[in-house]
Amino acid sequence: MIVLCPECSLNISDLAMFCPHCGYPVKNKPINTVENVKHPKLPSGFGQISKLKNKNLQKPYRVMVSVKPIASCKSHSVPLKPVSYFKTYYDAFAALVEYNKNPEGYVNSYLTFEELFKNWYERQTDISTSMRHRILSAWNYSCGLYSSPVVGLKIKTLRSYIESCKAPLSIKPVMKQLYNQLFDFAIEDDIIDKNPARSFVLNKNIKRQINENKRTHIPFSDIEMSILWQYMLKNQTIDMILVQCYSGWRPTEICELKTENIDFKTGIMIGGIKTRAGKNRIVPIHNKILEILEHYYDPNKTYLFTNKGKHMSYDLYREHFIIIMQGFKFNINHKPHDGRVHFVTSAKKYDMNEYAIKYIVGHNISDLTERIYTRRSIEWLKTEIQKIP
Repeated sequence: MIVLCPECSLNISDLAMFCPHCGYPVKNKPINTVENVKHPKLPSGFGQISKLKNKNLQKPYRVMVSVKPIASCKSHSVPLKPVSYFKTYYDAFAALVEYNKNPEGYVNSYLTFEELFKNWYERQTDISTSMRHRILSAWNYSCGLYSSPVVGLKIKTLRSYIESCKAPLSIKPVMKQLYNQLFDFAIEDDIIDKNPARSFVLNKNIKRQINENKRTHIPFSDIEMSILWQYMLKNQTIDMILVQCYSGWRPTEICELKTENIDFKTGIMIGGIKTRAGKNRIVPIHNKILEILEHYYDPNKTYLFTNKGKHMSYDLYREHFIIIMQGFKFNINHKPHDGRVHFVTSAKKYDMNEYAIKYIVGHNISDLTERIYTRRSIEWLKTEIQKIP
């Protein structure tokens, strides 16, 4: 009868005194004893031991364990790490017993960077749409780290990856900020003890290149404004630019402008993000953009400006903005922020009160008397903004 050698797993006779392949002594050894033993069923959640049918495997017993990542409701089976294949059933069982002594520690040890991000991202409910776009953009450029265990990501690895990856220069600081938050989250969940991302700063050359590549914001020229007015109510992006030029909204803020915050009766808009002074600020409706606001106002819509009935993202607005600039052959250095710059430039040109400008655009007011003790009325803001012709 042909049996398997317990040492090299090759075919030998059950009458052989030793294996002709590896020399293993088999006389008087119950070669088939282990094979004939019926192993007890393992408890639920304890793990799985399966024997692979490949006869050439020296370690045919594979161990799988069920893990549930932090903050996740679903568990899934993964091979035991760092070793998942064993020579005998009892070796595999011993490894499984060792794992079950501290399964949580095992999950933490092999939680990947991608799993950490998913768990963290699910909890981010209080961030703006534009910030989500920035986060996802930074995460897409982090694909080289997805499968890396969180506990194995060190300072040198993270810094080298950010500095050498092909992400645009403007995205690299966002990647650094994202990693800061992800590892803070990992500390909160007792996965790691120290945040490696907060232990280094980006290469000075990257910051220098970013500063060099920054283009100065410029207002629109009189000729450019004249052309934009000719196409009022004919193109939504042009109308959004005109509204910016007479209200000072940031490009992201105008995309987030809600219809419920447009009050034609009192002649104001409410909106704004980013800073404490800029959030939920009051912006008077200038007479020149009243018709535009009325044209797009629909109480059944959430946002004033939309794209095919859905929210207009900053990225999409930027794409449309560039198309307009190129189509009219405007200054190639124009950016979506320039409408806000145009407003401030015009306001100063026509002697609008300095504090009125700061209230409208959401800039911080350092003067204690003005910020704390002076109460400015909406009518005063409306009078000031109308100084812009």
